[in-house]
Amino acid sequence: MLWNTGGTSKIQLESQPMTRSEVCSWPLRAVENVDRSDVEPVEEAIETGNATGDYADEEALFVSNGADYFYIDITLTGDDEAEYSVEHAFDTRKQFCEFTVGQLVHSVDPVSVDIEVLETLRTAIRDGTFESAPPSDAAEATVDYLRDTVRTLFEDEFFVELDDQYYHIHYHWESGE
Repeated sequence: MLWNTGGTSKIQLESQPMTRSEVCSWPLRAVENVDRSDVEPVEEAIETGNATGDYADEEALFVSNGADYFYIDITLTGDDEAEYSVEHAFDTRKQFCEFTVGQLVHSVDPVSVDIEVLETLRTAIRDGTFESAPPSDAAEATVDYLRDTVRTLFEDEFFVELDDQYYHIHYHWESGE
């Protein structure tokens, strides 16, 4: 593990309850604030279904051409080259929202998840925050669980469903080197 580098390292989890529409607003804001529809391979993929171009350092993009919404899968095919494929197209915001919530929200199964991870998530949810300095094994395992299990487009922002409630979880790690 790369976490515990000594010194004053710490992991912080912040949690906020959300509604389904609030979860949906995240990718909608991403589409509206970071328009990538004019990037050449994205534009070609929207027109033809797929394209090859420079790798965008992302696994997928949600984009809009103004009228429709698209989910574009990006697969690295070479050192700096990628295949852009339109996996889904939507003609309404509601369809787009349903799909993105399905893609971004991970349902935590309290029976199958590691007990330390579950307790850490529940503490962050109950208190709104969880901090561990230096990072405990439970904190590291929780962040690893989020990074390895929960799909995200926002690097350190995760959406989970636990006990029939949606939560936005942000993690922050500080190296104490």
